[in-house]
Amino acid sequence: MEFLKYLMLIFIISDMRKSMCNGEDSGLFYSFGDGDIRSPSTDDGSSPEILLEKPFIYFGHVYQKTHVNNNGHLTFDGPLSQPTPNYLQLQLDRDIIAPLWTNLDNTVSGTISYRQVTRGGLLQAASNNINQYFPNLNFTAALLFIATWDKVPYYNNLQSSSSFQVVLVSGGSLSFVMMNYGNISATDQQFQVRKDENSTYLNSGINIDIRELVRNLRFTVFLMMFSFTQAGYGTVNSTNNFSIPVPDENELFNSSNVNVPGRWVFRVDGGPEEGIFYPYGGVEDEMSPQSDDGSSPPIPLLQPFVYFGRVYDKIFVNNNGDLTFDRPLYQWYPNYFPAYSSIDIIAPLWTDIYNYEKGTISYRQVTDARLLNRASREIKKYFPNLNFSASWVFIATWDKVPYFGNSKAVSFSFS
Repeated sequence: MEFLKYLMLIFIISDMRKSMCNGEDSGLFYSFGDGDIRSPSTDDGSSPEILLEKPFIYFGHVYQKTHVNNNGHLTFDGPLSQPTPNYLQLQLDRDIIAPLWTNLDNTVSGTISYRQVTRGGLLQAASNNINQYFPNLNFTAALLFIATWDKVPYYNNLQSSSSFQVVLVSGGSLSFVMMNYGNISATDQQFQVRKDENSTYLNSGINIDIRELVRNLRFTVFLMMFSFTQAGYGTVNSTNNFSIPVPDENELFNSSNVNVPGRWVFRVDGGPEEGIFYPYGGVEDEMSPQSDDGSSPPIPLLQPFVYFGRVYDKIFVNNNGDLTFDRPLYQWYPNYFPAYSSIDIIAPLWTDIYNYEKGTISYRQVTDARLLNRASREIKKYFPNLNFSASWVFIATWDKVPYFGNSKAVSFSFS
């Protein structure tokens, strides 16, 4: 029989809160507050070195300690006081997990605290969450490290208030990072105005004509617009990195890659990438039925997919080598493109496929950090001017499936 093997990938960025908590976002945040260890109330400060009760694997590196830095991030090899964020896509000199890297000030109000959990109901809640977002892994959490920034203001803006949380989840050889967002105040962009050795900072929202200021006071002016926030993660040399794709930090509470507004979850244990195909098969895939001219059931998408202006929230993987959105397609013979059809279709190889006896057709949705990085890198390679960041991947795979009525054995791949 003639065999086919091919893969279909869909990438998307999408701007899109169940656990226990005694803080403000009780429906989203994991437990914090009573029972936590507080970080010191110092500007640009950090926690002391925290020994993890169980190791945490971060892109192949096994860490036994961490630091909770007041300016919105975790580091592993030492504290980091830097208030102005680096771009996570640039050459970082350390591994970092940054739910909201910005200039925060907890010296007057707000609390920064952390805890570790190795037993009890919260571990089960985390296991349930991870298995919901990464089905078929059969994951059991053994360690939670929970760091929470609760109503912490920005530096020089004490009326602001931002609440967010990062949770390190570890079990066996698997590691995950969960970022939870409550209310996040908008940052004001600033301009630096300098005369001789003196500097002052003006918020961009101030109603002032800088040219008139310069003319009257004879300032030498350096206008520098700062990048005030970064949300995501990065590794040494930025080999693996991800920045949450939102236009403003105050939109984080309404964004997600797991269809839970305010929550982002990434698998971060890492591992080698193999070949041209993205991962498929095994317990992580859902299998399409073995039927001639069959189709998968409707698959709810974790994130909406925009296809030439139309927004779809479900998809069908059809056995004869195509994907459709509004209904399954059983037609075994392909139309020519353009076909002036009444149905939107993506067809990596539309032909008469027969998987009743041999071959498998399967699919998965992933928010695995390593795969998101790979997808982002590959899309930017092919479309270098897009500054693309994948937050979700849908993968459908036809593996060694024969043509109907043809016994000649060949191999063919498509991605």
